[in-house]
Amino acid sequence: MSWIFTEAVFQHQHIVIRVNNWIGSLNILVPPQVNVVSNMTNVVSSCDNQATSLGDRQAPQIVIEGYSILGSLEINLKRTMKEKFNDFANQCRAMFGLNKP
Repeated sequence: MSWIFTEAVFQHQHIVIRVNNWIGSLNILVPPQVNVVSNMTNVVSSCDNQATSLGDRQAPQIVIEGYSILGSLEINLKRTMKEKFNDFANQCRAMFGLNKP
């Protein structure tokens, strides 16, 4: 299941999302201008927050709380195809030792 907040207009500074995840995977996609904090309790599961807080006090803050049992939760930033391709190219350069000076 995916929740996509990339086009969302937040009317409050503090948004709480409560998650009760049983034997499933959940992917949350957020825009880069928000702060995301995850307060999850994991039981034989994983929580990967790639959208760490930026430190901007004026930006909306999304707090994801709850639990996950035998499942996974991924929080990612929305990125363009160009950004994804550049990251892939940089990983390939690093793998072959061709890093730019």
